[in-house]
Amino acid sequence: MKRIGIFSRCTWLVAVVALATTAWAELRMTAHFIDVRQGDATLLELV
Repeated sequence: MKRIGIFSRCTWLVAVVALATTAWAELRMTAHFIDVRQGDATLLELV
């Protein structure tokens, strides 16, 4: 039973880390996209 418990804990940890990494990557992509759009908006305003 202990082996199964340790294995499930490792699986849970890996799943959490994978989700966190994906969420962080999407957050950074979204932030970058917003920055780019704001940059375009300021460029259009200057023009």
